[in-house]
Amino acid sequence: SWNVVRLADVAATPWRNGGGVTRELVVWPQQGEWQWRMSVAEVESSGPFSRFEGVQRWFAVLSGAGVALDIGGKHHALTADSAPLAFDGAAPTDCQLLNGPTQDFNLMVRGPGARAAVRSAQVKEEPAKRAGDTEQSDGRPQLPASAHGSAHTATHKLTNRQYEQLLRQNFVSMRR
Repeated sequence: SWNVVRLADVAATPWRNGGGVTRELVVWPQQGEWQWRMSVAEVESSGPFSRFEGVQRWFAVLSGAGVALDIGGKHHALTADSAPLAFDGAAPTDCQLLNGPTQDFNLMVRGPGARAAVRSAQVKEEPAKRAGDTEQSDGRPQLPASAHGSAHTATHKLTNRQYEQLLRQNFVSMRR
């Protein structure tokens, strides 16, 4: 069975440097040192990221103008339209906000052989099904062909039910 975690229901944990807060959506295992962790950060000011030795990170801007990340000397400009970025959690990483605060998705995976994939989708809430909305025979939302198997952002209007199905089926894939 699935447990829907709503961001508004998760307590915010302030960062030690005072630059923002993190809302931990899910962590596994729940006891001891986590092997993987999904969270949403609210970044209020520019500054360095915490370093995580032995951790692979995925980062995606959810809202706000975006960020400029310097990861071990390589520059990456990210907005809500950018594909998720994977990088070594041990790398020195500095974050500069482009024009105000951002809300960002983070996936972190720890340990040798641990792998993950992140895909993003922009979702527009829709109150009711309209003429022309389609579903596949198994009830899954019919997505544009460019969205299938792509790590790039796909834009498609979804109902709340379709959104929850999309999360269950496509948002995060974990393999060990």
